[in-house]
Amino acid sequence: MSKTSRLSSLRRKGALRAHGLHGAVQTLRARHAFLARFLIEVDPNGELPQSERKRRARYLLRAYMIGLALRRHADRSLDKTKNAARVRGGASEVPDDGGHPSTES
Repeated sequence: MSKTSRLSSLRRKGALRAHGLHGAVQTLRARHAFLARFLIEVDPNGELPQSERKRRARYLLRAYMIGLALRRHADRSLDKTKNAARVRGGASEVPDDGGHPSTES
């Protein structure tokens, strides 16, 4: 198990334990603040009925989460490309001569 996956597992274990002992009370205020952001974005002046505001805010939340997933995928793809080039000794590495053609014959 790599160091990163071990740390990730330890963090997940800690979070699950905290939720098991205390419920979701610890994160309640943060979740409300996070969701309020979408309610305000949907209806900054508070003119829509509450049910419509919540319905639209759920769509914005879903769009936000999909955007995060897309960025995560793009970052991982970029990391794989960089790692593959490094293993092959490819373009991501700078030549020792600074990239200039040799003048020696």
